[in-house]
Amino acid sequence: MNGQALVYFGISGGTLLLALSLLRKRYVEQDHTAVTSRGGYTMFAILMLIFSIGAFFAGYFSRS
Repeated sequence: MNGQALVYFGISGGTLLLALSLLRKRYVEQDHTAVTSRGGYTMFAILMLIFSIGAFFAGYFSRS
Protein backbone atom coordinates (compact mmCIF):
# COMPACT_ATOMS: atom_id res chain seq x y z
CA MET A 1 0.00 0.00 0.00
CA ASN A 2 1.43 3.34 -0.99
CA GLY A 3 1.25 6.71 0.75
CA GLN A 4 -1.45 8.09 -1.50
CA ALA A 5 -3.85 5.32 -0.53
CA LEU A 6 -3.13 5.90 3.16
CA VAL A 7 -3.95 9.60 2.76
CA TYR A 8 -7.27 8.76 1.08
CA PHE A 9 -8.13 6.24 3.80
CA GLY A 10 -7.27 8.84 6.47
CA ILE A 11 -9.49 11.43 4.81
CA SER A 12 -12.26 8.87 4.53
CA GLY A 13 -12.06 7.97 8.22
CA GLY A 14 -11.94 11.60 9.32
CA THR A 15 -14.97 12.62 7.30
CA LEU A 16 -16.87 9.56 8.49
CA LEU A 17 -16.22 10.51 12.12
CA LEU A 18 -17.28 14.12 11.44
CA ALA A 19 -20.52 13.00 9.80
CA LEU A 20 -21.34 10.62 12.64
CA SER A 21 -20.66 13.30 15.24
CA LEU A 22 -22.97 15.72 13.43
CA LEU A 23 -25.74 13.13 13.29
CA ARG A 24 -25.19 12.33 16.98
CA LYS A 25 -25.51 16.00 17.94
CA ARG A 26 -28.70 16.32 15.93
CA TYR A 27 -30.56 13.13 16.83
CA VAL A 28 -29.07 11.71 20.04
CA GLU A 29 -27.93 14.69 22.11
CA GLN A 30 -30.50 17.02 20.48
CA ASP A 31 -28.26 20.06 20.74
CA HIS A 32 -30.33 23.25 20.52
CA THR A 33 -28.30 24.67 17.63
CA ALA A 34 -28.50 21.42 15.68
CA VAL A 35 -32.23 21.01 16.21
CA THR A 36 -33.03 24.55 15.12
CA SER A 37 -30.84 24.31 12.00
CA ARG A 38 -33.82 22.95 10.01
CA GLY A 39 -31.93 20.12 8.37
CA GLY A 40 -28.60 21.84 7.84
CA TYR A 41 -26.74 19.43 10.11
CA THR A 42 -28.39 16.43 8.47
CA MET A 43 -27.72 17.61 4.92
CA PHE A 44 -24.08 18.37 5.68
CA ALA A 45 -23.69 14.98 7.38
CA ILE A 46 -25.12 13.21 4.33
CA LEU A 47 -22.74 15.10 2.05
CA MET A 48 -19.83 14.16 4.31
CA LEU A 49 -20.88 10.49 4.19
CA ILE A 50 -20.90 10.63 0.39
CA PHE A 51 -17.47 12.27 0.42
CA SER A 52 -16.21 9.61 2.84
CA ILE A 53 -17.38 6.81 0.57
CA GLY A 54 -15.75 8.51 -2.43
CA ALA A 55 -12.45 8.94 -0.59
CA PHE A 56 -12.55 5.30 0.49
CA PHE A 57 -12.99 4.11 -3.09
CA ALA A 58 -10.27 6.47 -4.27
CA GLY A 59 -7.93 4.96 -1.71
CA TYR A 60 -8.96 1.44 -2.62
CA PHE A 61 -8.37 1.94 -6.34
CA SER A 62 -5.14 3.93 -5.91
CA ARG A 63 -3.35 1.24 -3.92
CA SER A 64 -0.78 -0.78 -5.82
